[in-house]
Order: sequence, then structure tokens, then C-alpha cells
Amino acid sequence: MHKRFFLRAENSVNEPISNPIRSILMDRMTGRYNLLDAHQTKIVIGAIKGSYAEIQSISEISPFRVAVNLKSLVGNVDFIDNKSTRADILSAPISAYLEISAKCNLNCVGCYQGHRRESKPMTTSQILGFLSSFAEFGGFTIRLTGKEPTIHVDIIEIVSATKELGLKMAMNTNGVLTAGKVTDLVRAGLSEVVVSLDGDSFSHNTFRGADVYEKAVATAKIFASSGVDTRFNMTISPLNMDKIAHVAEIAKECGAYVSYIPIRNIGKAVKGATLSMRDMKEIVVRVSVLRKKLGIRLLTYFDIFEDEPDYYHPMFQLTPCHARKNIFVTYDGNVFPCDHLVPLGELYCGGNILTSDLRMIWNEGDGLERYRKIAVSDDCINCSFFLIKCYGGCISESITLLGEHSGQKIDCDKLCPRSLI
Repeated sequence: MHKRFFLRAENSVNEPISNPIRSILMDRMTGRYNLLDAHQTKIVIGAIKGSYAEIQSISEISPFRVAVNLKSLVGNVDFIDNKSTRADILSAPISAYLEISAKCNLNCVGCYQGHRRESKPMTTSQILGFLSSFAEFGGFTIRLTGKEPTIHVDIIEIVSATKELGLKMAMNTNGVLTAGKVTDLVRAGLSEVVVSLDGDSFSHNTFRGADVYEKAVATAKIFASSGVDTRFNMTISPLNMDKIAHVAEIAKECGAYVSYIPIRNIGKAVKGATLSMRDMKEIVVRVSVLRKKLGIRLLTYFDIFEDEPDYYHPMFQLTPCHARKNIFVTYDGNVFPCDHLVPLGELYCGGNILTSDLRMIWNEGDGLERYRKIAVSDDCINCSFFLIKCYGGCISESITLLGEHSGQKIDCDKLCPRSLI
């Protein structure tokens, strides 16, 4: 029987901040995890041993957004110390983005995945084996993805098995599923869901297909009302920028929140749909206004106008990208830093979970190592916003657009709105 909390010790170094991560604490009841610095780790370990001194809880301490009731930890923590032989990476991934389906029930305009070479998908048994290995390795979160994960015939079994292993169970979906399937996923243990919503009925259905909008919104409402942490992802292009407020309002109505993501210039992206610098600035200005008006969580990764921007992916360690803390596993078992790099094939592949040990892939995989060694652009490093209000955009997208990488520094986002301030 798993205890409510899971604490994993870390010995990471060479980070771009003054107080590096020393442990990660997950609350299995809520599915949330906290990145703890050395001082916070000492307090938590003391609490586990029953020593509180005058401190009863850890409130939100910058830069780690932490809130922990120390009394709730006593006798209620599973602890793992992976004894990592490396001091420059985490002892294990935090999250695994697991692609359980190579198929989709839609044919969306602008899909960043595009067309990929057909390969034999993992069996359900092999997927369950990976889940077990990931939990044993010390991972925290499984995020099911695909193309569309909900069309997998054994999706309920996979979700249930993940939850039973003590892992947080999250999923990305286009939302086109029945109310009964939603209920089954909630009962199986799904704790977080991301539903794609690209504007109002007209714009969303234009991008994704007839009558899809209504199904996506209905799905999100059921998930949110069932206690599942629910988020809308809106892919923004010049074609739907005027629908930013609509998605925020729908999210408030549903009890969800929103992440605004610029359209990727890879896969089946529509020519002429790329955002300009002025577009990027306009997006964050509108988002700032909507936050104050609606009082809900609205995220971007390039919000340089707020005094205290809110990020979905904390990147306090191992810049420049959260992909250096997670892995992406394709439907046939190959491991990449993230899904944007899959089209480049073996260049950024760390190995295959069906033929290699996960620990070896994480610590020694050639493709993962190649990605970790990419230097951050000087433009980013010298920017007053870097690691404070902006993390430099999507390096993986830039690499994929180049089609290759020979060790040069990557100018990860030429659309940075800072030039317009």
C-alpha cells in the first residue's frame, strides 16, 4: 500500500539558480509535486522524523511554489534515494510522456506531429511493464498522449495500473469521447487532463472537424466537475488570436484553466499561420488583462509583462527546457527528450525501452546526452528576462526546423516579444 507522500532525494549541481533542487515531494492524494531546495528538504526530513521545532508548515517560498503541512508527513512518506552516480542530471525523470497510440480519431489542420513512419506499437503488456519500471526507477507522473490516447482499447486498464503503482495519472486528449468513457477514466484514477480547444465553435471545428467543439467542452466540464484537474490547451495562430478571451471564459465556466501555446512550425503547420513578434506581444497583453478580469489561471511560456508570471513547466533546473527533466516514449518504445524531436530519428533517441534498461537510457542514452549538451543562445543568457520571466521558447522546435544539429548554439525563439518593449 502506497503512503500518501513520495519523497525522492537529489544531488543535482551546475544549475542556473542560487538554491538548486535537493529533493522532490509528491502528494499522491492531489497528484501535485513540489521541487524542494536544500533548506526545504531539511525541514521535510525533520518533519518525517517527527521534529517540527516552531515550523508547522512550508508556505510558498520563491522560487519553488511549495505548500506543505508538515504534520501530515509523519509516518506517511515513501522515501527513495536513487544514489545517482551523476551530479549533473536528476536521478530519474519526473514525468514520462507515454504515447500509447499512433492513431487519431481526427485529422487536425496544423497538427505538429505530421506524418511518421509506421512501426509496430507496444502491446498492452509491454506498456504495463514500462509503467512498473518507471515507478521503480522513482518517476512521479505518467502523461498519456498519442496522437489520441483515449482510442486505445485498453486505456482504462492502463490508467488503473498507473494509479495502483502510486504514480500521478495525467492525459492529453482532443476531448472527443463519450460521457461514459469520461466516467470510466475518472473511476480508474485519472487526476489531470488536458483538452485541446482552439477557440470558439467556428474556429475549433474549422481546425479539427465538424461538431468537435461541443464534444470537447462537454468532456472538460464532466472531468472538472468530477474533481479532475482540467486544463485547456489553445494552439494560437493569427487565424484564431481573437478567440483567446473566449477560451478563457469557457475555462472559467467549466472550472478549468488555460495554457496558450503558439502554433508549432513543424508537422502539418499551415503556411502563413506563423505568429509574428507583435502577435506574441499582443497575446501576453491580452492574457494579462484576462487574468485580472476572470481571476483564473492563464499560462504562457513567454509572459514577460507580469511581475510574477505563472508557468506550467517549472524550469528551475537544467535549462533551457523541461524536456531535460522528462522523457517522451513513442508508441513503439523509443525514448526522446520530447515529442518535437521524434522526426529527427536516431539523432536524439536515447534507446528503446523494449530492448534497453530505463536507468541506462536515462543516464547514458546518446540522444538524451546530445540534447543535454546543447548550449543556450547568448541572446537568451544576456537577456534580463531569462529564467525570471521567460525561459527562451522551444529549443526542440528550432532544432527540428533546422533538420539537424551539429553542436552549435540554438537561437531558440526569434519571435521573442522583448524587442517590442
